[in-house]
Amino acid sequence: MIKKLLGRGLLLLALSLFVNVVNAQADSPITLSKIEQNGDVVELSLSSDKNFIIGANRYVLHIGGTHFKYSKHPKGDVKTITFLIPIDQFEILEDGKPMVLVYGLYHSNTKQDGEGSQQNGFEGPNWSAGNLNKSLLKN
Repeated sequence: MIKKLLGRGLLLLALSLFVNVVNAQADSPITLSKIEQNGDVVELSLSSDKNFIIGANRYVLHIGGTHFKYSKHPKGDVKTITFLIPIDQFEILEDGKPMVLVYGLYHSNTKQDGEGSQQNGFEGPNWSAGNLNKSLLKN
């Protein structure tokens, strides 16, 4: 009985901490900090003055109707997340399209068509990351 109550208490504590981290991130703007080409990959970095969530889920970046799920925190910097985008996919992205960062890979989000204000239609914790600005690309 005590183990069961303790287990539930820990679960509630973990959920509470997760919600607090998500809410703290929501109060902090996420900005496009740099875009660099590294061989046949474009590294698109987003930054925040709050730590990104480090947990069991992954971040997914949606640009228009395309999503990217491979990312890293450069040099362990938890206030920056860098997405690795194959150059051929980056080249066909439309400049100025809205970027939305989602914590978690949700099947329904991968079917977004990139039209209108899509942030309102995303499942899971999500944040606007501004619009894609391809002119920031450095070789």
